[in-house]
Amino acid sequence: GTGWRFLDLGRRLERAQHVLKSALGAFSQSPIDWDAAMRLALELCDSTITYRTRYLGQLQPAPVLDLVMLDDSNPRALMFQLHAINGHLDHLANASGVYVPAIADSLERDIEAAVRQFGGDEQAWRHEGLALAMLRDVMADTESRLEQLSEAITRAYFSHVPAAQAVGSSGG
Repeated sequence: GTGWRFLDLGRRLERAQHVLKSALGAFSQSPIDWDAAMRLALELCDSTITYRTRYLGQLQPAPVLDLVMLDDSNPRALMFQLHAINGHLDHLANASGVYVPAIADSLERDIEAAVRQFGGDEQAWRHEGLALAMLRDVMADTESRLEQLSEAITRAYFSHVPAAQAVGSSGG
């Protein structure tokens, strides 16, 4: 029912914010500390075993970021949360007639582009800093969009303030 959708929508929003702040926040440090950051990201997203099964090798940023950000089959990944959020918003809009804009597809493309930067030569992303800056920017943008979405949902569905009415005399 609708109550469950709101509950799950809130859980998905919180989990997406958790992935951004906790799991991926460690990537905002220097690349020297990334081995620990990658282990932490996998652990916080319950994806360590999945990583070992898929990639069999040592930790590398591109596969770790792919697994915790882009893998829409991973129930702890950021993209999985974003798709679930959009699905709930669509269903709620159809059921209630109240439309809250979903998370834009352009954000998904930005996240994919940021992760792709780490698929190339390690020297390039480790020393040039472009990939790091791009990842930090997309993380900050995603976090901001999630906060705005949470506020929009609150205003649309949970506002107890009646609609404003004009004060004055009516001609009569």
